[in-house]
Amino acid sequence: MAGSKRPRVRVLRPKRTQVLAARTYEQLVDRDHPVRAVWAAVEALDMSDFERAIRARPHHAGRAAVDPRLLLALWVYGQMEGLSSAHAIAARLRTDVAYWWLCGGVNVSAHTLS
Repeated sequence: MAGSKRPRVRVLRPKRTQVLAARTYEQLVDRDHPVRAVWAAVEALDMSDFERAIRARPHHAGRAAVDPRLLLALWVYGQMEGLSSAHAIAARLRTDVAYWWLCGGVNVSAHTLS
């Protein structure tokens, strides 16, 4: 088999840019970060009219809805940061720890924000 080419191999390569440190969402932003004030203000609002429209209920099939407080907080904080579109906010959800803190692991898309 002299002269024949060997097929390329498929291997797992190291990815050294991965984050290793385990941290909670609470540890991502300082206690005096403005995003915490936004959350505190939004959390204090009566959102019962918005919650009434949510069809997801305990012990029924279907996916849970995103908390209306979270959506409002994302818009308020986004506006404070100069963002004016759902796509701009959704882009920050992938890169900015303040938005990660707000979401606390909840996936929010630009479509949901719209």
